[in-house]
Amino acid sequence: MIQLDTPAKINLTLDILKKTPSGYHEIRSIMMPISLFDRVTIRLIAKPKHPLGTKNRGISLKTSGIASPKGEKNIVHQAATLFFKTIKKDPQITIHLHKNIPICAGLGGGSSDAAATLTILNQLYDKPLSKKQLTILATQIGMEVPFFLEPQLALVTHFGEKITPIKRPTLQQERPLGTKEHPVIMLSFQKTKKRSTKNQYETLNLALCGKQKSKTAKLLKFLKTSRKSWDPSWNPLLHNDFEQLYENNNSVKHLSGSGPAKFSIT
Repeated sequence: MIQLDTPAKINLTLDILKKTPSGYHEIRSIMMPISLFDRVTIRLIAKPKHPLGTKNRGISLKTSGIASPKGEKNIVHQAATLFFKTIKKDPQITIHLHKNIPICAGLGGGSSDAAATLTILNQLYDKPLSKKQLTILATQIGMEVPFFLEPQLALVTHFGEKITPIKRPTLQQERPLGTKEHPVIMLSFQKTKKRSTKNQYETLNLALCGKQKSKTAKLLKFLKTSRKSWDPSWNPLLHNDFEQLYENNNSVKHLSGSGPAKFSIT
């Protein structure tokens, strides 16, 4: 049995550059994991409850906490199914997903859960897949999933699957930004109809996007050179092109992903 707490994320910046012929949107974003976690627990079982070829194919999924999709509709189940298809083995596992991260909030909870599932299964089955192979699988599930294979402060580019860790100098405070020991992140949520990330992208006016790339460049430079964990003077650099889809009721709060979660850093 392996249990993994898997984090939410916030987008400190999110620039949507263009829509490609493939239908995906190219982005440039500074992403950071935060101390809000789901928990994924996976156990091997001696015999599959459902023989190979039946509907559940030996994957038993139990959920708790915030309501989430059941069975094969859950991204955790889909990640496990893809893993076993790739390694060509019959699944013989039980999964318990406990959710604390709100669904469709822009915090990456589903992607984080999927990445945790791939990571745990690869360990339980003696690492049949390389890091590169895991990344390929993660991308097939969703473009944010690769970020959560090794969640850390990073510049995320292309469709979201290209990850460049941001190396910080030794900080004045030993507690790094975004960890449990540095509670600087405050979250809030707008009440709005839940919409998929795909639908949110399709709703965007692309003519209004990609206008604040210089802010991303400036924040990236500060993060790479400053010894401060966070400087309040950086807050005006926080931005997100999805903000056009939401009313700006509080200029102190910043949209995380495709929304509606907002955050502030103090």
